[in-house]
Amino acid sequence: MTKRTASSPLRTNLRDREPAFAPMSRFDAAAFHDRFVTLRILSRIRGESWQSLSSKLRDAGVAPFKPGDTDYVNIYLKYEVQPALPK
Repeated sequence: MTKRTASSPLRTNLRDREPAFAPMSRFDAAAFHDRFVTLRILSRIRGESWQSLSSKLRDAGVAPFKPGDTDYVNIYLKYEVQPALPK
């Protein structure tokens, strides 16, 4: 699996294996939020519905983050969103 953001390794008690989904540390979360934004976060920040924001981004030609065949649904790269949604 290719990592898109930094993550901290986490071991479980069961034979010292990594769990399928490790919780993010605050540093991992900060690294994620530095690079990506979700429609829900945009909605809270801008006071608009996520549906209207989705439509505006689509109209501006901004697509959700989708490297290769991996679909992360409604996660966007910040540097693509910011010019498409002026304040």
